[in-house]
Amino acid sequence: MSTVKWSQIGTLNKQLVLDLVANNVRSSGYLIDDTNGWLHGSFEYDIRAYPLKSYSDKKKLPLGWYGTKYYCYNQQGIDMKKRIVMIFEKDDTGVRKSSTAKYFRMTHTEGKPGAYTNDYQAIDEITDIGVS
Repeated sequence: MSTVKWSQIGTLNKQLVLDLVANNVRSSGYLIDDTNGWLHGSFEYDIRAYPLKSYSDKKKLPLGWYGTKYYCYNQQGIDMKKRIVMIFEKDDTGVRKSSTAKYFRMTHTEGKPGAYTNDYQAIDEITDIGVS
């Protein structure tokens, strides 16, 4: 599986991941689960084992597993090329099980100059969260 090093992720996006791990409501002053903040939308594909292939094959998450896709930010604002995805399981009460969460950085495939398609050229798991 392809991974991305913690040091290769931008400062704001690192903070988002840390805040997701901590189950915080806000990150860098913005609501995490708000479309006017970080939230891009739900994510229903099981990319835990074979990220790019599973996404290409549209392999659905199993029952009880959920995914959420978040915007990445750079100095200019929303980074239209990248997304952060969190895949997680919920317990019987509907609360996210933090111990099951996995985090990924997705990179869109380039389309026309300055534009990106809805496909991804890379889906990398973030495995060394918090390690500088």
